[in-house]
Amino acid sequence: MARPAQSVSELLAEADMALRAAQTGAAPWYRYDSTTLEQQDVHGATDWHDILRNVLRTSEIVLYAQPVLAVADSSHVLHQEVLMRLPTAAGTLLSAGMFIPMAERLGLARDLDKLMLTRVIAHLTAHTAQSLPYASI
Repeated sequence: MARPAQSVSELLAEADMALRAAQTGAAPWYRYDSTTLEQQDVHGATDWHDILRNVLRTSEIVLYAQPVLAVADSSHVLHQEVLMRLPTAAGTLLSAGMFIPMAERLGLARDLDKLMLTRVIAHLTAHTAQSLPYASI
């Protein structure tokens, strides 16, 4: 729902955010609530292109691991799943659900995957006995 004094670009950026949330969520729809996100995390397609290009140029991503557990024995870790987050200017981290749909739309998802793999390989090479920190999901 549009707010008084809201610009068209802000309204479209929020619609993009709702679309991305619906694409990555369990429900086929999403009601955007401006209180759920910091205002600086709301971006239009042009802003996302610049943000993602900058991430690819600077390699500024944060990696976390998430254990995948056996169903029969939840104490048995089968493997680690690596998650990528993007740091924001406000010091928060954006989860992949916020930027991967736009990266796919802009044709940058493959480059982000390559960046993540490069960083994981570098981490494993430098820290053979140390895993990535666990994500708090």
